[in-house]
Amino acid sequence: MAFVAGMQWRKEGWGDHNPVTKVFTKMWIILEPLIFGLIGSEIQIDKIDPETLGWGILVLVTALLFRMVGIFFAVSCGNLNAKEKIFLAFAWMPKATVQAALGPIFLERARLLEMTEMYQMGEQILTLAVLSILITAPLGAVSIMGLGPKLLEKKKNGQDDEEDENDNVNVDPENKVNECHMVQDKDED
Repeated sequence: MAFVAGMQWRKEGWGDHNPVTKVFTKMWIILEPLIFGLIGSEIQIDKIDPETLGWGILVLVTALLFRMVGIFFAVSCGNLNAKEKIFLAFAWMPKATVQAALGPIFLERARLLEMTEMYQMGEQILTLAVLSILITAPLGAVSIMGLGPKLLEKKKNGQDDEEDENDNVNVDPENKVNECHMVQDKDED
């Protein structure tokens, strides 16, 4: 739904600076610490089985590796060089807000339906969700700060302006269509 709303707002001329973005930014300033604080208060790491913890970390690391490979290939169709693709694979690694939002749902449903035999599983799921936050968020931040300066290059002002314009043409299909029409018009002359 957010994607469709964003597309419609762009059609209406709204860019990144619009009233909705400003409201959500202000709401997130208040709600982010609240959601992470409430989730953190539910965590009881001492109650989790060490074997479950080990399997959880193994699954997380395996999923992160697959995710990074998938991100690398997903951005391969763009105009990025290999270093930029590697950087994006590391930069898009952490997804803490999803785990924070979805982690407590199983435990909450078990409590709501009074399924006491499922409490332990719900607590393990919640603990593993928070563990994924504790692993991926700092790892992602360190990766971005460490790899950014090494893998990314700043373009200098005035450097290859024509090349930049040609890159932008390839990104926007409408401009590419216009470019094709311009070439045809030149051929007709």
